[in-house]
Amino acid sequence: MENTKLKSATFVQPFSTVQSERYIVENQEDLKAFFKAFPENKIYLGKVLKEDVERGKIILLTETTMSGFSSYCYETILGDRAISEVHPTSFIRVTN
Repeated sequence: MENTKLKSATFVQPFSTVQSERYIVENQEDLKAFFKAFPENKIYLGKVLKEDVERGKIILLTETTMSGFSSYCYETILGDRAISEVHPTSFIRVTN
């Protein structure tokens, strides 16, 4: 990950062993820092990401892609849920 000032962690998709790093947005401060580092995303993703953070979702974002914007998904916290209930586009944190 290029921007070391943002929160990041290593994640794995459910039913996979492939690990990847993602930026983590857990609150409004994280979101502001992400938009400061990647301002092009504020126009395209700003409203959606703000609403998701307000709902308590943990958002995982990539560097800017070929489209000019970051892609994103959500962290799944398993707790007592079965792995089979996890949404395929979610990720599970394996390291901080």
